This record gives sequence, C-alpha cells and structure tokens, in this order.
Amino acid sequence: TIGNSMGGFGAILFARLLEADTAIAFTPQFSFDSRIVPGETRWSEYREGIQTWEFPTALPLRARTRYYLFSGIEPTEMQHTELFPQAPNLALFLVGGGHTVAQAIKDAGCLARVIRACIGLPMPMARYRVRQLLRPLLAIPVSGES
Repeated sequence: TIGNSMGGFGAILFARLLEADTAIAFTPQFSFDSRIVPGETRWSEYREGIQTWEFPTALPLRARTRYYLFSGIEPTEMQHTELFPQAPNLALFLVGGGHTVAQAIKDAGCLARVIRACIGLPMPMARYRVRQLLRPLLAIPVSGES
C-alpha cells in the first residue's frame, strides 16, 4: 500500500487490514482525533462532525508488514511522527521540510527508485538504499555509510 498525508494513514491502516507485505507512507497522520493529537489544528471543521472513530489510529502495526514512513521535520508533522512506535519492521526517514516530502523526493528525481527499493528489497537493504538515495534530503545526516 502507498499513500500521502491522509492516504499515508490509509496505507498504514490498510496494510494491516489487507495483510499487505509493504506499506509506504509519506507524511502520514498518526490520528485525526484531537484527543490523541491535541496540538493538531488542521481539519478541525471536518473532525467536529465525526461522532465515532472506527479507526482512531492506524495501529496496531502488522508484524509481517514492512512499513516505510517518510516525514518532514516541521512541528506539525513531528507531532504525528513521534507517536508511531519504534518497531523492527518500521523504517522512518526524516526529510527536511514539512508536509511536501513526497514532492521533494520526486523533485530530487528519486521517488520511483525509493518506492522500488521499499517494495523490492529486504528491509535492511531497503533502509540502506533509501538512505543513499535520500542523502541530500535527509534532516538527520547519514553516518557510517559511503
């Protein structure tokens, strides 16, 4: 599964529900429920009409799915990113900027290669390959890799 923003939330959720092998999420929201992410002020006019949250978060993660999350480092993104659990089957890539991470990766000319690596390589190799591809965009410098 693959998605951006709300679609990133969907990619994570549907990977579990559909038993997908891989989920790729660009700037996913952890939750739209303001009780879970109280600092989130976007979409308030839409949230007010929701009475029941069938899926308040996209968790739990499915143990057999490989999750690749790409997040910006601005506070509006990090308030969601920081809520995702650390897990051996979850790779997180912090890219400079905000909510336009997928566009930044596309503009750098490596979006298709990043997606192919996530889908086609075992997780340890995919992590390494994606870090290499995103080296100029990563907010946290890559160390120990040449």
